[in-house]
Amino acid sequence: MPKTFSRLALCFIIYSSFIFDTNAATHSTSSYLEIDKDKVVSSAFGIVTSFNYNQIPIIVPSKEIPLISGQSYGWIIELKTNKPNIKWREEFTLPVKPSTWGDEPTIGSRIITNNGKTSLIEQETYGTNGIIFHSWSVAKGDPKGIYAIRVFSENKLIGSFEFNVK
Repeated sequence: MPKTFSRLALCFIIYSSFIFDTNAATHSTSSYLEIDKDKVVSSAFGIVTSFNYNQIPIIVPSKEIPLISGQSYGWIIELKTNKPNIKWREEFTLPVKPSTWGDEPTIGSRIITNNGKTSLIEQETYGTNGIIFHSWSVAKGDPKGIYAIRVFSENKLIGSFEFNVK
């Protein structure tokens, strides 16, 4: 899978462009989970077009990601919190095992599941005023198809993004 790079600072987003559905559900192996509406202010997923001078990403909302090597994509979530740090976990599942998951993250930890189709990343962010973000880049050999990302904080689902890489 692609190189991973995380920009976990205050993120610039066009709030009117958020893709967010507080009623969204996603399938778990044992049950359906609903997004914790009490924790989430807003969220978005899409193509990362650039980073400004403060390394703040600019996201264009999209559920389709071009299968072009180097194309960046990611998610951003704003949480209701006064905590100075936020622990979060990302579960990223591909339709088939990729040829590589890329370099190890420089922040946090990553585990690849036994079937090779899912990456589990855990990180903790500091001083982000409730905003968390993570992005990936398409790498040569990445599979086409439907990808899914679920994001958790304090063991509660806070984001669910399904998208097509083609």
